Amino acid sequence: MDKKLLTKDNKAECPVCDDYSFSTRDDVYLNKWDCCYRCYVQWVEGREERWEQGWRPALEVSDDKRESE
Repeated sequence: MDKKLLTKDNKAECPVCDDYSFSTRDDVYLNKWDCCYRCYVQWVEGREERWEQGWRPALEVSDDKRESE
């Protein structure tokens, strides 16, 4: 694992789903993709280029998905 992805400053809150996490895995994804692992799998995986260009799911879409879980 790249040491640059591990920082002492945990973001802790995913800006996509607003969930808090203190896991190392989520910290890595928050630093690299600006979202938690769960959001990465749902929204980013397979769409990395689009994500890097600034696309994000509509707020109401990510809220609806979170409420259904």
